[in-house]
Amino acid sequence: MIPNESKIKDEGKHFALLVAVIVAAISLLPMLIGTVTSTVNNAFVGYPNATDDHMVYAAWMKQAQDFRFFFDNRFAVDAQPGLTVHLYFFVLGLLSKIVGIPWASALAKAFFAGFFVILCQRLLRKFTEDLYTIKLTLGLVVLGGGIGTLVWHKFGEAITIEVNEQLTNALQGRLPTDVWQPEGFVFPSMLTNSLFMVSMCLMIGIILALLESKDSWKPVLCGAGCVFVLTNIHSYDVLLMLLVSVGFIAISSSRKRMSGAWLLRGAAIFAGGIPSGLWIYWVLQKDPVFQARAATLTYSPNFRQVFFGYLILMVFAIIGFFFVNQKADDRFPMRRALGGIGVIAIIATLYLMAPNHRDGYFMTPTMFAGVFIAMIVCGCLLAGDNDLFNFVLAWALVGLVAMYFPALFQRKLAIGLSIPWAILAGMTLSSLLKDRRGAWRTLASALVVCVAGVSSVRWLERELWLIKDRVSRTTTHPLFLSRTMQDIVIALNDRSSEKRTVIAVPGAANSRYDGEDPKDIDEFDPPILADLNPIVSGLTGAYSYAGHWSETPDYLVRRKNALKFFMTNARQEFRQSIIDEIDPNSSVYAIGPTYGTFGQQGKSGFADPERLGEVIVKGNDYVLVKIR
Repeated sequence: MIPNESKIKDEGKHFALLVAVIVAAISLLPMLIGTVTSTVNNAFVGYPNATDDHMVYAAWMKQAQDFRFFFDNRFAVDAQPGLTVHLYFFVLGLLSKIVGIPWASALAKAFFAGFFVILCQRLLRKFTEDLYTIKLTLGLVVLGGGIGTLVWHKFGEAITIEVNEQLTNALQGRLPTDVWQPEGFVFPSMLTNSLFMVSMCLMIGIILALLESKDSWKPVLCGAGCVFVLTNIHSYDVLLMLLVSVGFIAISSSRKRMSGAWLLRGAAIFAGGIPSGLWIYWVLQKDPVFQARAATLTYSPNFRQVFFGYLILMVFAIIGFFFVNQKADDRFPMRRALGGIGVIAIIATLYLMAPNHRDGYFMTPTMFAGVFIAMIVCGCLLAGDNDLFNFVLAWALVGLVAMYFPALFQRKLAIGLSIPWAILAGMTLSSLLKDRRGAWRTLASALVVCVAGVSSVRWLERELWLIKDRVSRTTTHPLFLSRTMQDIVIALNDRSSEKRTVIAVPGAANSRYDGEDPKDIDEFDPPILADLNPIVSGLTGAYSYAGHWSETPDYLVRRKNALKFFMTNARQEFRQSIIDEIDPNSSVYAIGPTYGTFGQQGKSGFADPERLGEVIVKGNDYVLVKIR
């Protein structure tokens, strides 16, 4: 290797390592601040964003602490065989025995945030060894987003406060995805969810294996292992990789770069997911609770939310379709121009159709197939002679429509969508600025990264806001546990030798809006009533009667019943019917508000929870009683 080339290669690695350390440290920042600001009477839970979802992971980790390899759903009281296997949270649960559940999650998030940067640098080197291109593209991959900052909100997915009227109308009153959907972007995922980060690392591992298996069988085993684990821990991502790979095969074939041997090795890599897939299918046949969970309706957002969520990256990437050739002797720019026009036409069509999509599926199976094929055709016209470029191109184009695959949990198929668009944008900018040198090029590059990354950085700002205001983004789940809440967790953990089921009063948000200042619509204080249902399942391993919107079968019905259970006008026969739904071998506990604390007097108020059973913990806000 030429000495200068070796030096540049080392500099690229050192830069990636520096970025990895920085993002890992930033990822830990909310946990550190939350821990430092905790007191004896206010203990930080550790999850400002999607607290209830993280309690699902915590419940699995709690089971792993007891060396249970097969998990059951602690958010359901229905009969279940307990067949769930989740390799990632089993390992993380073992770590949590040493450092605790919140810190295990935070450390894993930081590690995989840094590891992702290292993997991404390795991936980019398959396109170029140019240090400037790698730095610029890596910056866009980590921070890239859309224009969500122009309509930024702390809470929810709808525009509730007065912002730019034209943009609000264009968005149909809904927030762009870079405001609220972390899995679609890298930096928000680094801040909020270790599962998203380990999944993205596995996805990059699969891509590297697929590209490197072109001429060798050596990467196949590693790639198959990545597919095996990813199918087990976040199976939707494997479906995305399969759809993208179909596009990649077509695009590569159009440039005569695909061989039968490469196809065979690629098939062998994806075959690694068969054992995990078969196990999931078998569990689906045997476990009615898992069936109910799998049937949860989770639709993808309106296309305009997606469009504006990735707009900055998409604009630069599409500019590159017209002005950046991926083959030096390409004498037919019209081919690429037609591909670029085709992509613009498809995006414009979906944009114009978006107002008709209010709820449910955006596309029928036939429409999805048509758009999917059209995007692949455009990809074939845009294809170059670099395999990484072609794969990233397939990921960007197919990924934009993959999230509308007409099946349940389709929203999950948006994971990491900013990555390919950021890579294409970085390639474009690098090519357009290649003849520039010095401070001007550095300034222009930094400006683009900063503008594209504003929304991502605001995720950190929001996390710190939530910690300061002591309210989770769900508005109903506690971000800090009071002394009584901590005592309840301790008491239930002390009874871990018995099967425990908890009925807790559902939460009530505490909005600051009093009808006067419209800006207060997006401001919340700690909940009036904290929803402890998911908290007790996550931190004690107890079963909850109405714990989670997707994990609990008939959640809305059970949430309503749980609220009525604590009301003064609830008949004893009704309460008994709720208790009868629970396994007779389980001890039943109830967590209700201390009588007189929340204005419970009157027929429509809360009953005195002490009359429901034996008092285990009594504080100035909540009471834990044992009913059975």
